[in-house]
Amino acid sequence: MKKMIQLTTFTLLLVGFYACTKPTKACFNISSGTILKDSVVVFDASCSKMASVYLWDFGDGSPDTITSDPVIEHLFSDVGIYTVRLHAIRKDGISFLKSKPDAEKQVIVQ
Repeated sequence: MKKMIQLTTFTLLLVGFYACTKPTKACFNISSGTILKDSVVVFDASCSKMASVYLWDFGDGSPDTITSDPVIEHLFSDVGIYTVRLHAIRKDGISFLKSKPDAEKQVIVQ
């Protein structure tokens, strides 16, 4: 009986925790409308909700970048159209069904 009460209490605490914790929502902005080859572009994910770690894929073959700072600079060395992807991760690593941890935008480099 004691184990049943402990399990029920743990389940209620866990359900209460998930009900009170907000899901992650990723978003980002780009510093410039016109992106030129070999110029620095600033990506800002400060608008992301409940995120503390940011995984960036710039779509240009460069290695993915993980950072705790929502603002990052990147230089595209070739002209083209790239899909930039952001995956926002909560500090506690919890993922929710309502979470939208991924955001992506197409950038045109001239």
